[in-house]
Amino acid sequence: RFRILLLGRSGVGKSELINRIFNIKQAVFSDHRAGNADIEKEFTSNQKTRFVLHDSRGYEYGDKDHSAVVKRFVQDRTGTS
Repeated sequence: RFRILLLGRSGVGKSELINRIFNIKQAVFSDHRAGNADIEKEFTSNQKTRFVLHDSRGYEYGDKDHSAVVKRFVQDRTGTS
């Protein structure tokens, strides 16, 4: 499977990009506040089942908790520690 993780600051349109790419309304976003995207949730397309997108919550400078979540996500999928 071809997997992409979307990272970026809050409010830059990560979730909206997923919705537009797949023509869905599943990735929840807000124009007024940071979202709570679940990095583990997979977004797939019925036309291209091998293509998988993951959304992440807003990535802000110095947010060590979120950095640890992203690092664990990548390590779990690459077999590194």
